[in-house]
Amino acid sequence: MSRRGRVVVDTIVLVSAVLFEGGNEAQILKSAQKGDIGFFISPAILAEFEDVLSRPRFQLNREEISVAPKYVLAVTKLVVPMTSVKTGLRDADDLKVLECSLASKASHIVTGDQDLLTLGKFGKATVVTAATLAWQLRLIHPQLGPREQKVRKGT
Repeated sequence: MSRRGRVVVDTIVLVSAVLFEGGNEAQILKSAQKGDIGFFISPAILAEFEDVLSRPRFQLNREEISVAPKYVLAVTKLVVPMTSVKTGLRDADDLKVLECSLASKASHIVTGDQDLLTLGKFGKATVVTAATLAWQLRLIHPQLGPREQKVRKGT
């Protein structure tokens, strides 16, 4: 599949990737579109994504809410976890991310959730923020912008 990693994101990262074009989350989604990384979700993550998008604070109309999951499915690979995870996490909703990570053999779990970040690693996946993964992708991506080139050269 991908040469550079297999990524699972939590629902809020996925929402941010779709709704906020300039953010780190969107950069990760764009990397998946280009085939630089594999991007995986589960039916449970997709269902929560749809539920979150329908919340009034996002002020999305029905068409926008129905198009977003189709867009996500066009860019991601849907995996069905066959293993239930039992951990001491405070929020049982976080388990769906860990289950998807195992099912997809993820190299990275991307989240802003402190409980997940505290794990540091789960199975073979490193748990990171969107900013961390976006930074890593820029460093390994062959087309760097002027700012990234300066950072890389240390100037």
